[in-house]
Amino acid sequence: MTKEKQKEFVLLVAQKHNLTSKVIESLFMLVDENKHWRCKGINALELAFRRLATYSEVEQIEHIEKAIIGQYRGLVWKAKEQPKQIQQLSKTEQIHNLFRQ
Repeated sequence: MTKEKQKEFVLLVAQKHNLTSKVIESLFMLVDENKHWRCKGINALELAFRRLATYSEVEQIEHIEKAIIGQYRGLVWKAKEQPKQIQQLSKTEQIHNLFRQ
């Protein structure tokens, strides 16, 4: 698929998820720089942008920039934070708790 055609898909799906012009500009850069993003279909873009829309604009751009820099095939999400109680447990205690459940 050509870059221009893929950018049309990106724009269509991005507008559906109310992504800002700065984010769309970053997505266009991603399509230009990464050959894997040139062949993604509407469904793949829909799923990625739905999740991307749950982050702030700054975080959205960070995720896109990571994909550009790393030549990733998809966007990389931040790990969900664990509750503080679990974070304070040692690794051994966390493993014991897993087996207790």
